[in-house]
Amino acid sequence: MSETIFATCGGLNIRDWRNVGDHCAALETFLLQGVAGENGVGGDYEQTNLAMGDILFDLMESHLGRPNGTDHNQRTYVHDRAAGYPRNTIDGTKIHTQLRWHQPEGFKDNLGKRVT
Repeated sequence: MSETIFATCGGLNIRDWRNVGDHCAALETFLLQGVAGENGVGGDYEQTNLAMGDILFDLMESHLGRPNGTDHNQRTYVHDRAAGYPRNTIDGTKIHTQLRWHQPEGFKDNLGKRVT
């Protein structure tokens, strides 16, 4: 696995991060219990791309037994894609309040289990 991470717009784009398995479970909840045409699968973990890169570097360094910050200088910046949005997030209020669905565990904890 390459230790280089790519960030756009200086990495300040904000995204709503979630585990794909949790996202699929949320979609299933909408499919079975929701109202047609409505959605709102928020991951409740909004981070900039740059912060997410730092989290991934920290997890990799910890897994490899390296001191914190050792690999952060490996980050490479690339140009933003056309039609890139500075903020791409979803309000998860509906799925939490109306359908009573919540992610089984926090995104960062779940991510840490996947770094091997």
